Amino acid sequence: MAKTKRKAAKRKPARKKAARKTTRRKAAKRPARKKAPARRKKAPARRKKAAKKKATGMAGMTVDQLLKQAKKKKITGRHKMTKAQLIRALNRAK
Repeated sequence: MAKTKRKAAKRKPARKKAARKTTRRKAAKRPARKKAPARRKKAPARRKKAAKKKATGMAGMTVDQLLKQAKKKKITGRHKMTKAQLIRALNRAK
């Protein structure tokens, strides 16, 4: 059996470690830069909610209250009406 000869792999020359260490030492000797304190972003100003005005008259009444008044005034089809339609019908019936 014939033995095969392996070719010796060429290695790259080793880097100089001394040069690397000196640059690190120089960097360590430099005074550290002070970072400016991080500025906080101001939250956007919140708008004040307008004071809710209480509805007066029929607009402030509930649908049940409007239905009772419509019953007294004998308005037909009152149960199918919306609140706005009830108010309109009650104003017409006056």
